[in-house]
Amino acid sequence: GAGLCIDAGCGTGMHLDTLASRGWTVVGLDVSADQLRLASRRWRSVVQGDVAWMPFSDACALRVVSVLTLTDFDDVAPFFHEVERVLCPGGRLVVI
Repeated sequence: GAGLCIDAGCGTGMHLDTLASRGWTVVGLDVSADQLRLASRRWRSVVQGDVAWMPFSDACALRVVSVLTLTDFDDVAPFFHEVERVLCPGGRLVVI
């Protein structure tokens, strides 16, 4: 891929390098400062924020990835609304 890829709920950043190795410009997003402290040891671009109110511009990302996180969200509806907002036309959400 090419362009911005947001790892929503990146936790300790286990997948950031893998995403970047595929050509993406990767930003990890997580609500937990403790998790991001660990993620920042793996990756330089991490942002603290809630997946229900992502601190990104409208239509800025070509991919949003969320790995093993949906059960951690209190309510998934705001997450999906935010994904729709931050994805560029033709962008994709990948949920694992």
